[in-house]
Amino acid sequence: MLKRLAAFGAALLSLLMMMPPAMADEQVRALRVEAQTPQSLRQALVIGNSDYRLGRLATPVNDARLIADALRSSGFSVTLLNNADRGTMLQAIARFGEQLDRDGVGLFYYAGHGLQVKGENWLIPVDADIRREEDVLNYGVNLQQLLDRMMAAHNPLNLVFLDACRNNPYPKATRSLDGLARVDAGLGMLIAFSTAPGQTALDGDTNSPFAAALSRHIPVPGLSVESMLKRVRSDVRQATRNRQITWDNSSLEGDFYFKPASHTTSSTRPAATPTPLSLSTLTVDDPKVREYFPNYQGPITGDDLFRAKELGERFKRIGEPWVKWMTETTQQQYSEFLRDAEAVKARYALRGKEIERLPISEQRAASNAMLAELQQEMALRKQHFEQGMAQLSQPFSRFIDEFKLLLQSKQLDAAEVRLNQAEEQFRMLKLQ
Repeated sequence: MLKRLAAFGAALLSLLMMMPPAMADEQVRALRVEAQTPQSLRQALVIGNSDYRLGRLATPVNDARLIADALRSSGFSVTLLNNADRGTMLQAIARFGEQLDRDGVGLFYYAGHGLQVKGENWLIPVDADIRREEDVLNYGVNLQQLLDRMMAAHNPLNLVFLDACRNNPYPKATRSLDGLARVDAGLGMLIAFSTAPGQTALDGDTNSPFAAALSRHIPVPGLSVESMLKRVRSDVRQATRNRQITWDNSSLEGDFYFKPASHTTSSTRPAATPTPLSLSTLTVDDPKVREYFPNYQGPITGDDLFRAKELGERFKRIGEPWVKWMTETTQQQYSEFLRDAEAVKARYALRGKEIERLPISEQRAASNAMLAELQQEMALRKQHFEQGMAQLSQPFSRFIDEFKLLLQSKQLDAAEVRLNQAEEQFRMLKLQ
């Protein structure tokens, strides 16, 4: 009697197999991030602060210029600020947020003094006059304000590089700890520090070890940003004799290359530069994607695939507990069916003993009548149990069929509505 339930469980697994997350991840990475973007969609804000009131830092301005040159060679439109006061930094951050295109890549690099106060990180402008801890709020620039501005642009990828993990320059005025505090990257963001949270970075003679390593590896073709940072970490560790280990935190969903791998058709002729494409409207021609939407013949974009993947994951989050609930409920009902059947058999057994007291000439007819009644009652009970199981599984079966049809037809809005309905339906079923 439990075979039908197993069939519905198999149907759920079959639908989940139809939407493999690995394939979706692979396609989304290729479409949303890895595509070569034109310079107008690669925006960078680079700040180097050296000339502080309390004393000059040797390398930040040099570091900022070095990084700006490396980014320009990699197709970024760069805004470079040297020795910026607080007003200039805030204005630049506001413009930077406005420049970030929805389909673009944003990058922020900062070299100079930074503080962590009460768990928050602050970038220090050159005009800061910090005599008390409270002055940090008035003269500093909150790092989280910058990160929030970048996230508000809703572009697919943002990179942040911080070379500000120096000793606290105001030890008498603040209770700030050395280095910067850990920062968690939002979705589509990578944050790289010149050293680990709470640790201090070393200054070089002309450039910091972190900036020097970044500038060497940013222009390397075919190197993803994660692989690039591994090389930077190795270079910095060796340059500082193991005294400084870089650290990063990433929530990227795909690969990003400062420079894609260069391919040539001959030793003298370079390959053609790929046509710039908008990441959200890039059309998919991969046959595997067509198999993903077999009932749809129109154009398919990277955003379509990404959204279908999200719907598939949500379907799984709804479907798996639903199947578990159906299994447990059906097992409970089946146990009750067996207990009732045993009670019925016991009742008829008592009737059988009563029949044995009848005259022999009447026992055969009475026994046959009792057996017919028993078979009829058990058949009715079995039918009632199977009808209950069918009613239990019918909403889930219909949900599978309808969601599958909508998804394969790329009716993604309708598929999302159907998920909402199923979620509420499941909630009501559990309350019955």
